Amino acid sequence: MKNQTRKYYVQTGNCKNICQSRDAEAAALWSVHQFLDQRVNLGAIDWFDDSEMDNVELFRAFLELGEEVHVSEIGFGRCEAGWFDTADLMMQWQQLMIAVHRMDISLDGE
Repeated sequence: MKNQTRKYYVQTGNCKNICQSRDAEAAALWSVHQFLDQRVNLGAIDWFDDSEMDNVELFRAFLELGEEVHVSEIGFGRCEAGWFDTADLMMQWQQLMIAVHRMDISLDGE
């Protein structure tokens, strides 16, 4: 059976995104990544350096996000598909970024 994706409207703070995803939480996580990627040079961050987590650009981008990420299949300003704590999503996102960075290093043979 094929995995069906759905269209989600994701909003947090003044940031809005429309994306396709298998579930609301994945849509929220992808949207947070999109918001941050538009505002911060993520490729320049050393994900193994704890001091990088104090990155001013990353902090400013985080402040643009609301406390919650609202997800809807109907439209913006709703959250019938779910709402997620932004800080929790940020922790998941950071762990994913570290994992991707590790894979990148392994593939490069460093």
